[in-house]
Amino acid sequence: MLKAKEITQSLKEYRDVVGVMKTAFPEEEQTSVWLLRLFGLRKDMHFRAYYDEQQFVGFSFVAATKAMAFILYIAVRPDLQSKGYGSRIAEAIQKDNASRELSLNMESLDPAAENNGQRLRRYQFYLKNGFHDTGYRLLYRKVNYMIMSKPDNFHLTEYKKAMGRLGGMIGSKISRVQ
Repeated sequence: MLKAKEITQSLKEYRDVVGVMKTAFPEEEQTSVWLLRLFGLRKDMHFRAYYDEQQFVGFSFVAATKAMAFILYIAVRPDLQSKGYGSRIAEAIQKDNASRELSLNMESLDPAAENNGQRLRRYQFYLKNGFHDTGYRLLYRKVNYMIMSKPDNFHLTEYKKAMGRLGGMIGSKISRVQ
């Protein structure tokens, strides 16, 4: 079982968290770690580092409402990827939010995208961990995202509430895929 700690500036692995953020996500999808720490002070918002024994393995950020937990980030150190840590972090999030629906955004699959291989691996990871494509897409900051959820009964209203906890979706557009 992984151990979780809230991320603060005094966390010994704070610089490692920053490094993982920079390597795990395209620049346009990165949020400053200090802003995540600030959000993490709010009720039902958690910015957590995960450890296997004493070894830092990754982090997550989750914003929750009464009915939904929105996963903004799940990230694993590059040298520890494909060792089951991402699934173990997802399991910990599920356990902490057992009464809530889970949702997340991931870059839409696009064969023309430079990082489509990374997108496909993420998509397969989320499917393996019980998430499904809701059929909704989010256009935010010129990036198209697939909205995924777990279990199958996605509630768009709750998704919007959870996203709103992160400052809203100013300039974004949600559409349904035919």
